[in-house]
Amino acid sequence: MDGVRVLEVAQFTFTPAAGAILADWGADVIKVEHPVRGDTQRGFLNLGGFAVDPLRHT
Repeated sequence: MDGVRVLEVAQFTFTPAAGAILADWGADVIKVEHPVRGDTQRGFLNLGGFAVDPLRHT
């Protein structure tokens, strides 16, 4: 998918996962999030108190 640009305006699990898959396949995915709270899924990632890698949140 080299040269394909995707604009992702999504939150929670399934649609952002699709954007991640398209990025893995070579698409340029531009993720648009709420300017204050971001993607609400981010709040669910650290319920267990585990260290979160900031590189996974870019």
